[in-house]
Amino acid sequence: MICGEDEARFYLERTIDTAEDRIKEIVVVHGYRKGQAILNMVRRDFKHKRIAKKEIPYNKGITLIYLKKA
Repeated sequence: MICGEDEARFYLERTIDTAEDRIKEIVVVHGYRKGQAILNMVRRDFKHKRIAKKEIPYNKGITLIYLKKA
């Protein structure tokens, strides 16, 4: 899915809001070569009460989001 920053924020919020307690990790694929807006939004700006931590793995094109229980 290709979308802008606002759309990405909407889908990420909805995904976290509706994630069951058994879901502990979400992998966000945002890429890193063509623009940094979504990457920056996910890594720096995006906040949610269920986020325990964010991790940047060796693959620069993804961010791992670890969730707390609802």
